Amino acid sequence: EDFSSFSSGALPSTGALGVGNFTAVSSSVIDPPDPGGGIDYGGTGTQFGSVSANGSLTIDLPGEGARYVGFFWGAGDPNNEVEFYSGDTLLASFTSDEIFPDGEEEPRYDRADYVGECASGVSTNCSVDEPYAFINLQLSDPSTYFTKLVFKQTGSGGFEFDNLTTSTAWGGAGATGKLL
Repeated sequence: EDFSSFSSGALPSTGALGVGNFTAVSSSVIDPPDPGGGIDYGGTGTQFGSVSANGSLTIDLPGEGARYVGFFWGAGDPNNEVEFYSGDTLLASFTSDEIFPDGEEEPRYDRADYVGECASGVSTNCSVDEPYAFINLQLSDPSTYFTKLVFKQTGSGGFEFDNLTTSTAWGGAGATGKLL
């Protein structure tokens, strides 16, 4: 989902994306690109999804779900959280600080490699202390599928994301992948 088929502004409380239905709690919006060169939270210079303070956006994937999920995480802050479910079972939950920790923690990824560049080669007008990255998650168990994604903002600020991609095939969004 690149959110280009939506009008800018607040999402309704329920609706449909390309391959799944959503439920929005509190402020979930489609933000427009900033043609004046402002912060490019979405990563592609197009409009993007965001969840405002204490809000959430739940996306139910149809059918059996997906074995691969990817999305651009723009300007990750400590209050951003994403959850991945199979049915009612929580498979994983991440904050940007868990993926890109500061300090002496053993990093999954070095935070310094992901801050201050909001799109490839673009560092102007980016949030300099927040990471920008395309996140890829793939399941190795052939009997498990992602069926629900929850994007949450657990405090102040916003959770900006874009280019949500899924695939039912193991190996990511290749020929059988579909942009939500």
